[in-house]
Amino acid sequence: MKKFTALILAILVLSVTSCAYTADSETVPAGTIVDSDTTRADNAAEEANDTLLNAANPSPSDNTETTTLKPPSNLTEYYSDGDTIYSLSPSGGMYSSYKEYLANYYTSPDIPDYVEYEKEYLDDYLYKDPVNTGTYGDFEYGIQSDGTCVIERYNGLSSKVTVPSEINGHTVRGIGSSAFANKFLLKSVTIPDTVEVLGDGVFSNCILLTDVVLPDSIMVTEGWIFSGCRSLKSVRLPKHLKVLMGATFYKCTSLESVEGDLDEVYMIDTFVFYQCISLKEFKIPQNVIKICDDAFAQCVSLKKVVFNDKLSIIEESAFDGCISLEITELPDSIKGIYRYAFGNCYGTKNIDCPDNILFLDEAVFYEIEDQINLVVSEGSETEAYAKKYGISYTLK
Repeated sequence: MKKFTALILAILVLSVTSCAYTADSETVPAGTIVDSDTTRADNAAEEANDTLLNAANPSPSDNTETTTLKPPSNLTEYYSDGDTIYSLSPSGGMYSSYKEYLANYYTSPDIPDYVEYEKEYLDDYLYKDPVNTGTYGDFEYGIQSDGTCVIERYNGLSSKVTVPSEINGHTVRGIGSSAFANKFLLKSVTIPDTVEVLGDGVFSNCILLTDVVLPDSIMVTEGWIFSGCRSLKSVRLPKHLKVLMGATFYKCTSLESVEGDLDEVYMIDTFVFYQCISLKEFKIPQNVIKICDDAFAQCVSLKKVVFNDKLSIIEESAFDGCISLEITELPDSIKGIYRYAFGNCYGTKNIDCPDNILFLDEAVFYEIEDQINLVVSEGSETEAYAKKYGISYTLK
């Protein structure tokens, strides 16, 4: 009898509740539970997430289109919500347009996987807790699990330092983060050919440093290695580097040249040469594919850049503020150029543009749109760009 009574009450409650939802404009009776804005937003978010997951892993029997864009038959690794392109490739990414997505899609297969280098030399070595520590003269060091050691800190005041290749029978394989940072008297450093990895900011703010010997044994460096070394004029980099890491020469205001065989470098990271105001010329290493945000920004004396024939992406503000820079042509390999990439490059007047550009962001030539002329092919992306933003152009 109790179960029957409960069932009748439940039916009555459902009937009253359903009658309350006659129209959006009607008042909902007190005591009725309704979806809040937050709940509806959560539901919408769940639905959007489900849509993205379904796009990444479509059911074999589901023939529903997941995007309004039509990629070439060999390009299916993306999803669009109408405003943003979401890459479903392992590297991921969010893009503002299909053209931007394509520019990066065609570039990514040529970019080596740097994660393994970071894991081998940084996560699994340099930043693992040492099994033992000690001091050796002015050096603090840690012994790693493989029996080699890392120089953790130099505590001396000498102007000239030679890093030992061995400490108490342990080969010196790495130099840790900020090991020589803020050594204001340091002018010269020699690193032995046993060293394979340099940590973040190793020589940052060594304001008198002018002479550094970096052996080719070095495989990986982190960022900010020479940041603030304002007396450094020239340096030879190791030949096995894959990436010039972020802010390597940040505000090295006396830097004039970077030497070395850099054929293995495929990317110039963010802020690498930021405000290197004495740098006048630079040749992009022959296998560099991407120049990242602000890589050469505010290099006010930089007049000439020699591009290679593999460069694909020039990111935001890469050369912004290079007021002396004269760009006359871009390589045929270019796929995408981001906003402000050549902003305030007042030395640039006439640019021969390739036909293969897939993506040109807004304000690529910020503040110089009125002075430049683009040499373009009829029907090309660059011609459409010039027309859209009122930039002077001539046809090839």
